[in-house]
Amino acid sequence: MKRIPKPLFLALVVFVLSSCAQTQSLSTVPEELWKEFSPAAGRFKVVLPGNHTETSRTIEPRLGKIERHMFTLQAGFASYLVSHLDFPVT
Repeated sequence: MKRIPKPLFLALVVFVLSSCAQTQSLSTVPEELWKEFSPAAGRFKVVLPGNHTETSRTIEPRLGKIERHMFTLQAGFASYLVSHLDFPVT
């Protein structure tokens, strides 16, 4: 039996999952619930439909210690994830 190449397999999985997600009836979040969020350590702004949860973790690749910040939110069938980290100057 011939194996399916990994890139093709991953593309098929993403296609199937997105097709399944589109068949679900999604309730839209009212516009007044969307809130702008801008973390002090991150230099960005994002709008999310509700209150997020923040987690931080230190990772240690070859470059040295790096602090990774993740902001997550689950809203019905949707999940939102924003992450940032700063690489050290070498």
